Amino acid sequence: MENSIDVSTLLRFDSPKDFSSRRAYQAEIDSSVHQLERILGGYSFGKDNYTQCGLKGCRTLHGKGYVVQTLDGIETNIGKDCGTRHFGQRFEDLEGQFTRLVEESARRDRVQDAIRQKDATVQKTVTLLKDCRSWEAEVDRLFKELDRESSLISVLRAAMRTDGALVVDRQLSAAERELSGGSQRYIRETVGRLYGLSVLGMKKVSIELQAEALVPLHELSDDQLSAMSASAIRTKAQWLSELEATLLRAESYIRSAREFCSQQNWRTFSQAFDAGRHKTTDRGRAILKRLAQQTPV
Repeated sequence: MENSIDVSTLLRFDSPKDFSSRRAYQAEIDSSVHQLERILGGYSFGKDNYTQCGLKGCRTLHGKGYVVQTLDGIETNIGKDCGTRHFGQRFEDLEGQFTRLVEESARRDRVQDAIRQKDATVQKTVTLLKDCRSWEAEVDRLFKELDRESSLISVLRAAMRTDGALVVDRQLSAAERELSGGSQRYIRETVGRLYGLSVLGMKKVSIELQAEALVPLHELSDDQLSAMSASAIRTKAQWLSELEATLLRAESYIRSAREFCSQQNWRTFSQAFDAGRHKTTDRGRAILKRLAQQTPV
């Protein structure tokens, strides 16, 4: 039996009245007499709108089901379990085809919405791309500045392993040593925390934005959609999900980069070298001074 479901003919039912008022609708049919032709649409109602199954011998109240049409043009409503129990494989085939068409329609609608919003999305992506490139350059500059002095970069790498915590070994005072029994000379303590360190482990976000967001966005068009197969639309809808994730990663990168490059971050970093907690050279102290006074982009 040939499937006659067409996504353009699927109907929407917001209440039982939407199908019970149709001319061909019958509240009860005999499944031993009638054969299914197609599914007209689905419904999902709250308890206040539960309706009886349209199959003789069932009549179970339910909220989720389908409006179907028989070979002789009669319409009624049935639940999923009732459909399988009374019509067997024919119902399962129709339901599977119906579900695929609904999903395909939803994916097509999503791509169409993306085309309508294309200009705004391109503008947002271009702005993110510009900001990411600017912050990537600043992060690289700052890291290279630290990397000139091994004592600084070693403390930074240690903080990366402790979720940003700046941990130092402080020498105990005489009173503290006495309280400890005299055997302990140093105590480990956290003097602050660095923020935004996740940017150091991230790939170039700007490259991802350019290749995986901006280029495909420019290609998105009504002409492209009209030429797409169902498989291509599925792939494009998946790309839209990935696009959302890409833009979120870019926004997250910018927030983290702003934290990483902030004056407060590097003033906190300098505290790890105060009072001899960590040793550095004159060059290291000069670098720390510059970082603490910088005005980031």
